[in-house]
Amino acid sequence: LNVASIFHLTRACRSLLQAGSAGNLDPSHVINIGSVGGEMASPLDNNPAYLASKAAVAHLSRSLAAQFCREGIVVNTIEPAVFPSKMTYDFQL
Repeated sequence: LNVASIFHLTRACRSLLQAGSAGNLDPSHVINIGSVGGEMASPLDNNPAYLASKAAVAHLSRSLAAQFCREGIVVNTIEPAVFPSKMTYDFQL
């Protein structure tokens, strides 16, 4: 879901993003939400599928950025660090 939703939504909105940046000095932006956990493996983490999907989000964002830059579309990923939540309750900060 993390990767597929980004792929399909970005593809569906591509023409709107192109129109928004055409002839404009301010480019259109796509901002995806990843996780710092997607950039590194941790023996303390018990959810490798989550980390793998967040790594895929980061790579998809880089690939889209390389493809869309000629169209005036900027693609980035925000990668928050670990913070207290139900998911990280057992994780030692």
